[in-house]
Amino acid sequence: MSAGGSRRFDSSVQAETEQGVLKMLNEQVTLDRQVESAKGAVVMQPDFNTRDAFRIFDIDQKGTLSAADIKYGLADMGVHVTAEDVDLFVQRHDKNRDGRLDYREFAEAFTPQDPYYASILARRPGSQRRVNPYRKDDLFSHSTACTFKELFRTMLSTEGSAEATR
Repeated sequence: MSAGGSRRFDSSVQAETEQGVLKMLNEQVTLDRQVESAKGAVVMQPDFNTRDAFRIFDIDQKGTLSAADIKYGLADMGVHVTAEDVDLFVQRHDKNRDGRLDYREFAEAFTPQDPYYASILARRPGSQRRVNPYRKDDLFSHSTACTFKELFRTMLSTEGSAEATR
């Protein structure tokens, strides 16, 4: 092959690679927007607050959540996910790298980036209701519980997609 043909092939491969990278980045931006939209939807549920959401998973009241706590809590709510997806979620939001999420880290994961929605969520206190061991998401109305579960599903699927992109 001539030197000119080789350069055309190289530039063609480079253009194809750049298009592939741009496509993956666009897909990730779309997924991130879906997560933010889902966060906004759950914040607009009047009974949603991060304290009660945390309590759903913190059954032993240690104040921190392991990936297993989250996986079992989701399963109890009817959301079946892989351990790998939950591990990725914990790794992303575990700021102090202790392998667990404390309340602050958990709350940050569910707080929208939009300051308006974030301020709404920050002002909501937790309820004093007990966690029902048979229906943990009973702390919320049916509509809120469904919206929260959908948010969690969206966040976990986004983590899997982001990991595949990396």
